[in-house]
Amino acid sequence: MANNHLFNGRELAADLGTNRKQVMDALNAWDDDDFLARTDADLITELVAVGAVECPELHPDQWYMDDKPTEVERSVVNMSRERVRQRVIQYTVRIPFSGHPAPFTMKASQNFTSPIDGKVDEKANELVIVWEGTRPEPNAIRQWFQTRIDYIEKGLGFARADINAHNGNLLNQVPQWVAQRRARLLAARQVHANIGIPIRRRADANLHAVPVRRRRLVTHTPPSSQTNAKPFEPEPALEEASYEDALAVLRNARNAFERSPSLTEKLGEELIRDLLLILLNAQFRGQSWRRAVQLRRQDRHPDPGEGCQRVHRGVQDLRPEGWPRQNHGHDQSTLGLSDLARHQGRAAAVHPRTRRH
Repeated sequence: MANNHLFNGRELAADLGTNRKQVMDALNAWDDDDFLARTDADLITELVAVGAVECPELHPDQWYMDDKPTEVERSVVNMSRERVRQRVIQYTVRIPFSGHPAPFTMKASQNFTSPIDGKVDEKANELVIVWEGTRPEPNAIRQWFQTRIDYIEKGLGFARADINAHNGNLLNQVPQWVAQRRARLLAARQVHANIGIPIRRRADANLHAVPVRRRRLVTHTPPSSQTNAKPFEPEPALEEASYEDALAVLRNARNAFERSPSLTEKLGEELIRDLLLILLNAQFRGQSWRRAVQLRRQDRHPDPGEGCQRVHRGVQDLRPEGWPRQNHGHDQSTLGLSDLARHQGRAAAVHPRTRRH
């Protein structure tokens, strides 16, 4: 239990000032990028929660008395002003409360001239009040307890006034602090952008950047050994170097997607496929490439099942070491490229064995 007096400890205003400082520290320690990415409403809510204080609430309607009185010995001064030892009877009443117990032991800005006897049982969330004397009388004892509860309620009112003022100041000041820090960060970044010194780029940035001039894919068409009324026209095949270049573009695109999971997890399969096609078309050009990307030649669509199977096999080479070889789910956050390609034969990929689109 705490000390034997209520509302007679350290100053409540000092603790409220400490809470205010904690809000400022949390505001200034917030990561710059995360701070700018959040809305003002979210920031204000979290920061106010750091420093806000809840005044406890007493429940006198739930009070109860200990099972039996106790007899203790006290040192008292008699009529002759002599200090003697005397046996007294104690009656104990317990009053439940909700909320943090600290305000029960602190001095508010307005307080009593003399402390109120009582203890705080923090484990049980109860106030403990004890009457003791040599001549117990039921009505007088009950009235004494009721008067003490009224004093405690009044002391809580003093504390509640200080706490409400503190919480109100936070609600008024935190939005200003948030706006001021946001303005400082944005101003600092604007100055940073205007200095004119280039920032460091990733080593693989140029591998998936849009080039000024696109490269032409080199293809060859193997001769046909069949003789038909209409000669068989095989699909165009990629040269080894072009095939490896296309794989490199897709591999670097995969790495870029994995660096921004918060963005890519919101994209569906078709959007990610379209982004991959944009990156490939930005790097390569040529009629054979366009036909392969569209999976269409001479107004004829290949079998969707065959196209999907080739897509699924072809992207296995793009997975990093340790990546699962097959995943039939639709977990977009893993960015499994084989998952992105299983869409009715509409996606494009490279066959690992024939080096074909």
